[in-house]
Amino acid sequence: MLRDCARRGMRAPVLAVGDGALGLGGALHEVFPATREQRCWFHYADLWIMPMSSPSVE
Repeated sequence: MLRDCARRGMRAPVLAVGDGALGLGGALHEVFPATREQRCWFHYADLWIMPMSSPSVE
């Protein structure tokens, strides 16, 4: 998708904000190396607020 956008004339974004999806950062920097990347604060905070596993319900 990013290659297609670049091929159609899209300029490099200044900043890309994402939820930490694997592979997005690498793909972004392959096509638009000047773009800076930032983790979405909501999704970043979600890792600290939400427990890793839920307690079992009996």
